[in-house]
Amino acid sequence: MTGRDAPPAAAAPPPSPDVPPRAGIPPRPPASPAADGPDVPPRSSVSSASLPWVPTPLPASLTGPLAALPGSELRRVHDADADELIELIGAVFAEYPGCVLDLPGLDADLQRPATTATATGAGWWVLEDDGRIAATIGAGRLAPDGSVELKRLYVAASHRRRGLARGLVALVERHATDVGATSIELWSDTRFRDAHALYRSLGYTPTGEERDLDDPSNTTEYRFVRPLDTD
Repeated sequence: MTGRDAPPAAAAPPPSPDVPPRAGIPPRPPASPAADGPDVPPRSSVSSASLPWVPTPLPASLTGPLAALPGSELRRVHDADADELIELIGAVFAEYPGCVLDLPGLDADLQRPATTATATGAGWWVLEDDGRIAATIGAGRLAPDGSVELKRLYVAASHRRRGLARGLVALVERHATDVGATSIELWSDTRFRDAHALYRSLGYTPTGEERDLDDPSNTTEYRFVRPLDTD
C-alpha cells in the first residue's frame, strides 16, 4: 500500500497494494467543513473533469485481471466516491493493529478526492466492480527531478491475489511515462510487508530512507524508487 500526504513540513505519502490492511479503525467522524484538513480545498462542485484520463492503451498486466471482472469500470475519481474510498481504505488499515485513518489530517484528501487531486495536479483512478469501488491508485504531479510519486494504492480484500495491484502499478508507470517522468517513487508503511514484496518484484528498490508521519498511527514509511525506461 502507498500514498498519503504528510504534513507540509515533511511530505508524507501512504501505503497500498494487493495486501491486507491495518486494524482497529475508530468510528468515522461526521463529515463537516470543520473536519477538513488545512491542505484540503474548500468544498466545491469539482468533478473529475480536470483530472488525467485513464492512460491508454492499458498495460497488458492489467487487461487480463480486468477481463476477469466483466462488471468492472476503471475511471477517474469523483468527489462522490468519498464515502466508498473511506470505507475501502479504512478496512485495509483495520487489518494492521494500531493503524487508523486520520481524516482531519493526512487522509483529509479522501473527503473530496477529485477536488484535492485537481488542486495538486495529481492523477487518481478507481476500479469499480458491480457498482462498488474495489481498488484505487493515484499519481503525483511530475516533480522537477523527473519523478512521479505512486500514491493511494489499495485493493479490497475481496479482489486481492488477482493481479490487480500489479496491473495498477503498471498503469501509473504508463501515466508517468506519458508525462515525461524518468522515475517512480513511493513511500510505504513499514508494516506493509506484503506490499514491499510486491514492489521489489516489480523492480522497485528501497533507498534506505525513512520518514515519520507523526500521525495517530505512529506511521514510519520506507522510500522505494524505480527508474523508467525512457527509450
